[in-house]
Amino acid sequence: MSAPTPSTWWWSTADGLRAGAITGFATSAIREARNGLDVLGRVRETTGVTIKVLPGVEEARLTYLAARRWTAFSARRLLVLDIGGGSLEVAGGEGERPELAESLQDLPQPGRGGQGAAGGPDPGARVRLRRGRRG
Repeated sequence: MSAPTPSTWWWSTADGLRAGAITGFATSAIREARNGLDVLGRVRETTGVTIKVLPGVEEARLTYLAARRWTAFSARRLLVLDIGGGSLEVAGGEGERPELAESLQDLPQPGRGGQGAAGGPDPGARVRLRRGRRG
Protein backbone atom coordinates (compact mmCIF):
# COMPACT_ATOMS: atom_id res chain seq x y z
CA MET A 1 0.00 0.00 0.00
CA SER A 2 1.38 3.41 -0.93
CA ALA A 3 1.73 6.29 1.50
CA PRO A 4 -1.14 8.78 1.45
CA THR A 5 -0.59 12.03 -0.37
CA PRO A 6 -1.10 15.26 1.60
CA SER A 7 -4.39 15.74 -0.22
CA THR A 8 -5.80 12.32 0.66
CA TRP A 9 -4.44 12.56 4.21
CA TRP A 10 -6.19 15.91 4.81
CA TRP A 11 -9.50 14.68 3.51
CA SER A 12 -9.38 11.31 5.32
CA THR A 13 -8.44 13.09 8.57
CA ALA A 14 -11.31 15.56 8.07
CA ASP A 15 -13.69 12.65 7.45
CA GLY A 16 -12.41 10.87 10.57
CA LEU A 17 -13.08 13.99 12.64
CA ARG A 18 -16.44 14.48 10.91
CA ALA A 19 -15.32 17.97 9.87
CA GLY A 20 -17.61 19.73 7.44
CA ALA A 21 -14.77 21.59 5.74
CA ILE A 22 -11.03 22.13 5.58
CA THR A 23 -9.94 25.74 5.90
CA GLY A 24 -6.42 26.88 5.11
CA PHE A 25 -4.68 30.09 6.09
CA ALA A 26 -1.36 31.55 5.00
CA THR A 27 0.61 34.28 6.69
CA SER A 28 3.78 36.29 6.16
CA ALA A 29 5.71 33.68 4.17
CA ILE A 30 3.09 33.68 1.40
CA ARG A 31 2.31 37.41 1.69
CA GLU A 32 5.96 38.25 1.06
CA ALA A 33 6.94 35.45 -1.35
CA ARG A 34 7.53 36.38 -4.97
CA ASN A 35 5.86 33.12 -6.03
CA GLY A 36 3.10 33.26 -3.39
CA LEU A 37 0.25 33.21 -5.90
CA ASP A 38 1.81 30.26 -7.72
CA VAL A 39 2.12 28.34 -4.44
CA LEU A 40 -1.50 29.07 -3.52
CA GLY A 41 -2.64 27.89 -6.96
CA ARG A 42 -0.63 24.69 -6.67
CA VAL A 43 -2.08 23.95 -3.22
CA ARG A 44 -5.61 24.46 -4.52
CA GLU A 45 -4.96 22.35 -7.60
CA THR A 46 -3.37 19.53 -5.59
CA THR A 47 -5.69 19.48 -2.57
CA GLY A 48 -8.89 21.24 -3.57
CA VAL A 49 -8.41 23.58 -0.60
CA THR A 50 -8.44 27.33 -1.17
CA ILE A 51 -5.99 29.07 1.15
CA LYS A 52 -6.95 32.48 2.57
CA VAL A 53 -4.02 34.86 2.93
CA LEU A 54 -4.39 36.72 6.21
CA PRO A 55 -3.39 40.38 6.37
CA GLY A 56 -0.85 40.97 9.15
CA VAL A 57 -3.36 42.76 11.40
CA GLU A 58 -5.84 39.87 11.10
CA GLU A 59 -3.02 37.43 11.88
CA ALA A 60 -2.27 39.45 15.03
CA ARG A 61 -5.95 39.44 16.07
CA LEU A 62 -6.38 35.69 15.57
CA THR A 63 -3.11 34.95 17.37
CA TYR A 64 -4.33 37.01 20.31
CA LEU A 65 -7.65 35.12 20.42
CA ALA A 66 -5.88 31.76 20.26
CA ALA A 67 -3.41 32.71 23.01
CA ARG A 68 -6.21 34.07 25.20
CA ARG A 69 -8.09 30.78 24.97
CA TRP A 70 -5.02 28.55 25.20
CA THR A 71 -3.59 30.23 28.29
CA ALA A 72 -6.97 30.86 29.96
CA PHE A 73 -6.09 34.51 30.60
CA SER A 74 -9.74 35.44 30.71
CA ALA A 75 -9.52 38.25 33.28
CA ARG A 76 -5.95 39.55 32.97
CA ARG A 77 -4.23 41.77 30.43
CA LEU A 78 -2.28 39.87 27.79
CA LEU A 79 0.34 40.90 25.22
CA VAL A 80 1.04 38.41 22.41
CA LEU A 81 4.09 38.55 20.13
CA ASP A 82 4.00 36.32 17.04
CA ILE A 83 7.44 36.23 15.49
CA GLY A 84 7.54 34.62 12.07
CA GLY A 85 9.14 34.60 8.67
CA GLY A 86 9.62 38.28 8.00
CA SER A 87 7.00 39.79 10.26
CA LEU A 88 6.13 40.42 13.87
CA GLU A 89 2.49 40.54 14.91
CA VAL A 90 1.70 42.27 18.20
CA ALA A 91 -1.68 42.15 19.90
CA GLY A 92 -2.79 42.98 23.40
CA GLY A 93 -5.77 43.59 25.57
CA GLU A 94 -7.85 42.41 28.44
CA GLY A 95 -10.99 40.90 26.94
CA GLU A 96 -11.95 38.70 24.03
CA ARG A 97 -11.13 41.42 21.49
CA PRO A 98 -7.63 42.85 21.35
CA GLU A 99 -7.34 46.55 22.12
CA LEU A 100 -4.24 46.63 19.95
CA ALA A 101 -3.45 44.58 16.83
CA GLU A 102 -0.40 45.55 14.77
CA SER A 103 1.87 43.96 12.21
CA LEU A 104 5.49 44.91 11.60
CA GLN A 105 6.62 43.86 8.12
CA ASP A 106 9.98 43.63 6.38
CA LEU A 107 11.96 42.83 9.52
CA PRO A 108 15.67 42.25 8.97
CA GLN A 109 16.57 38.55 9.19
CA PRO A 110 19.96 36.86 9.41
CA GLY A 111 20.93 35.37 6.08
CA ARG A 112 18.39 37.47 4.15
CA GLY A 113 20.15 40.82 4.13
CA GLY A 114 19.21 43.82 6.23
CA GLN A 115 21.67 43.06 9.01
CA GLY A 116 24.46 45.09 10.52
CA ALA A 117 28.14 44.20 10.63
CA ALA A 118 27.75 42.25 13.89
CA GLY A 119 24.88 40.17 12.47
CA GLY A 120 22.22 42.16 14.29
CA PRO A 121 19.49 44.33 12.83
CA ASP A 122 20.64 47.11 10.56
CA PRO A 123 19.47 50.40 12.09
CA GLY A 124 18.67 51.60 8.57
CA ALA A 125 16.44 48.66 7.69
CA ARG A 126 12.97 49.62 6.52
CA VAL A 127 10.09 48.62 8.77
CA ARG A 128 6.48 49.30 7.87
CA LEU A 129 3.94 49.50 10.65
CA ARG A 130 0.35 48.66 9.91
CA ARG A 131 -2.04 49.66 12.64
CA GLY A 132 -5.18 47.70 13.20
CA ARG A 133 -8.45 48.59 14.81
CA ARG A 134 -8.42 49.23 18.51
CA GLY A 135 -11.17 47.93 20.73
